[in-house]
Amino acid sequence: MFVYKIPMCGRFSLPQTLPDLMEAFEVPEAKWPTDTPWTPAYNIAPSSVVPVIVLFGGRRLVVPMQWGLIPHWESHPPSGKPQINARFETIDQKATFRDAFKKRRALVPLDSFYEWMPGQKDQKVPFRIYPGHDGPTAMAAIWDAWVGPLGVRHFTFAVVTMDAAGGPAAIHSRMPVLLRREDFSTWLNPTLNLKSDFESLIQNSQGSSWKSYRVSAQVNKPSFEGPDCHHEENDLPMFAGIGRETREPKRF
Repeated sequence: MFVYKIPMCGRFSLPQTLPDLMEAFEVPEAKWPTDTPWTPAYNIAPSSVVPVIVLFGGRRLVVPMQWGLIPHWESHPPSGKPQINARFETIDQKATFRDAFKKRRALVPLDSFYEWMPGQKDQKVPFRIYPGHDGPTAMAAIWDAWVGPLGVRHFTFAVVTMDAAGGPAAIHSRMPVLLRREDFSTWLNPTLNLKSDFESLIQNSQGSSWKSYRVSAQVNKPSFEGPDCHHEENDLPMFAGIGRETREPKRF
């Protein structure tokens, strides 16, 4: 039996290569260490280091960042659970997120994310939620740079979330703010720093084109990796009608 302690909006997949991401997101340069190359992943959990797209000097740049935001003003590593999500509704009010929202927004590429629906006997059933549209997709994010006790700079991020709408709402009450190609420049625009500047973008992120199907409970374990994470499992009658066909990783 598995222990289900997955946080909301707490897993996603990105089985694309770094060159594919750079081409799809029109990124001319990547600052990625050669000793730890990016490996396409199907079950990304909090604390993982993933490709994140930021705006630097007016150009998009891919950099490695750890999932779980640490504000730059923290004097010690925070205890407890990492700050992996930031609610859009209160993002300009919370001290942890306010400065990053105004000055340091980012794109986190993905090809799908996972959410858990209540099942039988207090268990939760994982679903893969993927876009029904073509083209690159990213989660809206905020980031910060925290300097640890040894003077090492750590780049971290949190995914921005909203009330679930469209297809994802049938599975969970919250979802990431999902951005299409036409939204990328708006979210990264450094001249925009008010919540009201992004209201139309939030309206566009309604999940209406997103589809879902049930996947193996093995996905609950971060150590479970590879294409099998995307394999459809829909043999329970209570989930009939929710499942969809399995989709292969796309190249955007």
